[in-house]
Amino acid sequence: MNDGRENVVPITPAPSSGGGGGGSGHGERLARIEAKLEHMATREDVAEVKTMVESVRTAVESKEARTMRWLAGIVATAAITLIAAMIGLVASMIGMATN
Repeated sequence: MNDGRENVVPITPAPSSGGGGGGSGHGERLARIEAKLEHMATREDVAEVKTMVESVRTAVESKEARTMRWLAGIVATAAITLIAAMIGLVASMIGMATN
């Protein structure tokens, strides 16, 4: 009697590589993926870096504002000193011209 089994090839599972995936080479592939995942940033890591960048930006802007005020003060002082020196020079020239 022909029950159709003479054309059936028995299927044997591929040897497991220990990764639980059951397929050939899947364990090594999974190990490589997991190794890469260890070095990837999480959402919390990204949020922490964003917070740090914002605090650095705030500190730099504050320092920049203080530097600009300091520079403006020096320029104003230099301008006033120069104007006072010019007034003194003109006054001495006028005094010399009247004598």
